[in-house]
Amino acid sequence: PLVHRIEADTQAKRVAQLASLLLDEMAHSDFAAEVRQLRDVTQSIKRKKADDKRAKIMQQLGLSVKTTGGGTYIHSNTDAFGEELTSLEREEEEAGVTCIVCREGYAFKPSEVLGLYVYVRALELVTVVMGTRGGGSSSSSSAVPSGSAGGGGGAVSREVVYTSVSHFNGIHYTCHKTSAQIDATMRPPKTEWEGATVRNLKTKCNNLFPIFGPTTSPSQYKRCVSGYWDRLTSSAPTRMPYFECCIYDLRMLLSRFAHRLSFSVESHGGGPGHNMSYAPFLVQMALFLLDDFDSTTSRALYERQLVTTLLSPAAESTAATAASEPSASQEHLHFVLTSSLVLLSREEWKAHKYGVVKRYLSAVARGFPAGHGTMAFSSELAPARPG
Repeated sequence: PLVHRIEADTQAKRVAQLASLLLDEMAHSDFAAEVRQLRDVTQSIKRKKADDKRAKIMQQLGLSVKTTGGGTYIHSNTDAFGEELTSLEREEEEAGVTCIVCREGYAFKPSEVLGLYVYVRALELVTVVMGTRGGGSSSSSSAVPSGSAGGGGGAVSREVVYTSVSHFNGIHYTCHKTSAQIDATMRPPKTEWEGATVRNLKTKCNNLFPIFGPTTSPSQYKRCVSGYWDRLTSSAPTRMPYFECCIYDLRMLLSRFAHRLSFSVESHGGGPGHNMSYAPFLVQMALFLLDDFDSTTSRALYERQLVTTLLSPAAESTAATAASEPSASQEHLHFVLTSSLVLLSREEWKAHKYGVVKRYLSAVARGFPAGHGTMAFSSELAPARPG
């Protein structure tokens, strides 16, 4: 018994270890039955103490163990505890987008800005300046492959726009920054977007798309929007207004749905469901760029284009003209049609949607190419610099 008590002494670890080895040897001798009995009694005492402690904790929480024919389960003895669990479940459901690192959303971190990991590539957009009979000129935008003719002998200038896809993994900006700092200290170190790709379920990403959440301040969102476009333009500069770039991005994303094109051919992750969840946030940013980002973007200008091209009685002939003119007018019709999702309210869209679709289909029937468009990928955007 003395040796066994020493074996169970947690304070004298080295001596207890030697006592245990001695009893192990005695377990193979004439004293085997006594050693086994001592150890069984001690184990039973420890098990009873653990059960008593667990029962005390469960009693404090209002829980009990129930055994039925289907097995053993934990049962709540108080309605209050059940209501608390229901409340927690409801809060999790209301959280919406959550951070892939800390697993929290707006319910528990209302002041933190959330973003979505996205993979963005540059597109080349061609502006064709067409000569007119009166000796003047007119210009319109057409997304065409590099090296294509401008059509009709017109002058050609090229501009950069962007197309993005997402696996719809959210992350707090602070969590992304902290994770990037940790990645940089690893051996071997990871770059900002190498580490982000791992967190993004091995889906390539090179930017963080901000979300204007229910508790996000306009100043916070504006700062994150500026960071998003700064990362893009540092790798592939553009002179086009950000609002128009955002509309072209949305236009290309919707084209992937319409023509069942892959969302993951470049990013190696993310499918239709993820990008359908991402699309409303593109509309959200487009609205912010149009109305609140700066004073250089005129809503009235784009609304006039929409009325002239698709909403007014004369828009029928405008759409018909687009079907017979070079791809510049055709791409302009694509652009205006996509911008209607941003410019029209829900009620306005309900009132005009049949006329808009009718005029668009009328152009298609006259030979207008309704396909993915003639946009061509230019060089891939370089990953943004850390920090």
